[in-house]
Amino acid sequence: MVSKTAMLNNGLVSEILDFGFLPFDGSRRWVELTANGTVMTTRTEVTATPYAMKTRGIFADAVGNIGIGSNAPHHRLRVSGGPLWTTNS
Repeated sequence: MVSKTAMLNNGLVSEILDFGFLPFDGSRRWVELTANGTVMTTRTEVTATPYAMKTRGIFADAVGNIGIGSNAPHHRLRVSGGPLWTTNS
């Protein structure tokens, strides 16, 4: 559970949430709002849109290894087609 104080403007709630990548393990996640101690009846599902495993050729695996041009980084940084030092541990 993350407790945040959001901005309210003309009845619209706005907040930037950063959960990191660990909570996004394929399980369904929801955002629930409480106002003045009252839980709002509508919950909103958090989909994969805020978090991407791969974007524009950059990939991050579950343990934090990063691949550039590679979907299978086997160490902290793998640059496919890069200099020799990127292919070694």
